[in-house]
Amino acid sequence: MAANAQDWVMDWHSTGVTLFDTWNLSGTSTATLTPTTLGPGFHPDGPGYVLSYTYQGRQYGGFVAQGRFQDSGFSVPAAGGPPISSNSFGPGTNANGEFNFTGSTFTADVFVGTGHSNAHWTASGRLASVAAAEPVVLLLSGAGLVCAGLLRQSRRS
Repeated sequence: MAANAQDWVMDWHSTGVTLFDTWNLSGTSTATLTPTTLGPGFHPDGPGYVLSYTYQGRQYGGFVAQGRFQDSGFSVPAAGGPPISSNSFGPGTNANGEFNFTGSTFTADVFVGTGHSNAHWTASGRLASVAAAEPVVLLLSGAGLVCAGLLRQSRRS
């Protein structure tokens, strides 16, 4: 089942090094995960998806597939510049990764680049409705217990 951007919350981490920069960034972003028949261009192990998210006003992500995959256009955040993608490291360079999607969660681990110029990106996502339900349920349960206690106390008086 595909969810809209507001339905997913993703924690991610991007590290890397290029000739000009080194970075170590983390963030939490809303994300979309859309099933696609196009999928990654190389070696998908399972169903394909387009994973996209925004960080500081820029769009990131790309094709992923259940299990292992390669894609030539996956992009990740880097310090102080445009997104780093497979294309940033020259023609024929691919992002290699693993993606696992089960029910209301997913994980991703993607390596972009080659040799001494590369980026490593990891993420874990969950449906926002699953993540948001727990605090609300706890709040309502707590409020219900307080009300029940007050009602019991008023009946004794």
